[in-house]
Amino acid sequence: MADGPQGRQIVTQKSQIGLEIPGGRPLMAPPTNYQLMNESIIPWKTASSVFCAGVNSEGWNLSRIPDGEIDVPRTFVSEVTFSKPFNSVPLVQASLSGFDLDQRDSARISVAVSDVTVSGFTISVTTWMETRVYGVEASWLAIGN
Repeated sequence: MADGPQGRQIVTQKSQIGLEIPGGRPLMAPPTNYQLMNESIIPWKTASSVFCAGVNSEGWNLSRIPDGEIDVPRTFVSEVTFSKPFNSVPLVQASLSGFDLDQRDSARISVAVSDVTVSGFTISVTTWMETRVYGVEASWLAIGN
């Protein structure tokens, strides 16, 4: 094998790992081919964390329903800043990982990412109808270089 940048070797498997079924017979053949990957084509940097907000957060508007506005969606917006900026705009994915909702109505909640830059992004939590949200937790992952 040849060395990659800074003398590091990177190897990827070209076939799937062999699996065994009871009795020890292989379900698939074990990997036999390996391919050297040039590290310079995968200069990924990642950042991840958990976003938490709730009734004690400034501007939280998801726990009460304004009079006559049951059908109007309510959105809480917050800025997330990366601890170190990326060199170019990363791909950011967020998912709802926890919530505290009032039990009186159905759970209606969504999480979205927008305005991604090299230094951060905007995360929005939205609810609608009679759902009352007291707190949310969203996990996020940014991948870039």
